[in-house]
Amino acid sequence: MDDRSLALFFAELSRRLVAVDSVQETMQVLVGAAVECVPGCDHASISHMQGKSLVSAASSDRIGEILDGIQTGASEGPCLDAIRTNEVTLSDDLANDGRWTHYGPRAVESTGINSSVGYPLYDGRRTIGALNLFSERINGFTLEPDVEGTAAILAAHSTVALAAALHRENMAAALKNRDLIGQAKGMLMARSGLDEDQAFDILRRASQRMNVKVTDVARQLVEGGLGAEPPAH
Repeated sequence: MDDRSLALFFAELSRRLVAVDSVQETMQVLVGAAVECVPGCDHASISHMQGKSLVSAASSDRIGEILDGIQTGASEGPCLDAIRTNEVTLSDDLANDGRWTHYGPRAVESTGINSSVGYPLYDGRRTIGALNLFSERINGFTLEPDVEGTAAILAAHSTVALAAALHRENMAAALKNRDLIGQAKGMLMARSGLDEDQAFDILRRASQRMNVKVTDVARQLVEGGLGAEPPAH
C-alpha cells in the first residue's frame, strides 16, 4: 500500500474497532487486518494474558490456532518471547532457529510456516499480549518492504483496542459479580433477618469452607444450587 492507501486503511480499521464490543470480536478484526495490510503476512493470531496464563485467543484461520497451540505446549516461541521480553521477536527461518528447537521444526512440519514475528502489545503498564504474524516463506518479513512501519502501526492499534476491550469486559464482569453478591445477600437478609454485613459474612465463610470464590457461592445460592436454606453459619 502507498501512504495514502495505508492511512485510509487504518482510518477504516479504527471505525471497525469502535463498532465492536467484545474482546473476541476486537481480536478477530485485528488479525484479519494483519493479513490484509502487512506485507508478507499469510496468517496472524493474537495471544493475550489472562492472569498468569497465556491465552491463544484469536486467529485469522486454523494455521494460527495450530501454531499457538504448538507454542503454548512447547512453552517457547516468538510470541512467548515477545510477551516475556516486551521486544519484537523475529525468526527468519523457524526450522533452523536455535532459540526454539522444539517449536520451530514442529511449526514448519505441521503448517508449512517458515518465518514469523511477534509484536508485544504493551499498554504502558504491562504487556497484555502479542500480535503474531506468520509467513510461508523463509525471510518472509525481512525481504518485504515497509513491514516494520506497517506492523508497528497495527501493533499500536491492537494494543489500544485490546486494552479497551479487556477493560470493558472486566468492568462488565465486576458489575455482574457485584449484582450476584447483592442478590444473594438480599436473599439471606430476607430469610433470616440478618443485616447486610452479617449476610456477607455468611457468604464469605461459606466460600472459605467450600474453597470457592464468594461470587460462586452467591451464584449457587441465587440459582438454587445451595437449596432453600442459606449456608450454615
